[in-house]
Amino acid sequence: MIVEYKSLNLIQQEQFKNIYLNAFPANERRPVENLLNDLNSGNYSIYLYLAEEKVEALACIYTPKNHKLTLLDYFAVVAEQRGKGLGGVFFRNLIEIITGLNKTLLLEVEDPAFGDDAIQKTKRIQFYQKNGAALITNYNYILPDLDGMGQKTPMKIMIAPASAINSKDLEYFIID
Repeated sequence: MIVEYKSLNLIQQEQFKNIYLNAFPANERRPVENLLNDLNSGNYSIYLYLAEEKVEALACIYTPKNHKLTLLDYFAVVAEQRGKGLGGVFFRNLIEIITGLNKTLLLEVEDPAFGDDAIQKTKRIQFYQKNGAALITNYNYILPDLDGMGQKTPMKIMIAPASAINSKDLEYFIID
């Protein structure tokens, strides 16, 4: 079952935090408190996949008002559920939710051509493609340093569902 963060109990909120902190390196994640504060802005949502009242996956989505694109800020599945199909089910359900809002989901994925773990980065891109996303090949993007340690991350851009996209919409997110 997919729920929004605001409906979680304290134990589930702690499960969300643990998945988030364990799934992303420090230089790629924002402080949890900032994510939760963004919920109050009305432009940010946190969706969670619950199984038997336990948080099994999370998706943090930035949705600016009056804009066609939404940004999949973070997506993670609890470690013991990876590779079992849960992530694909959850991602496809997210696409349905986002398209129901007449929006397109924008994803930033690490570029396999840079740094370590090229195989894992390639598999991540393939996962999203298999579940309805398309790689946008004519844009390159550098993820800013989020922990103040100076490490910037080259990224690729994807959209879901796979469809034509207006370059002006895309530039709203990736060009300062």
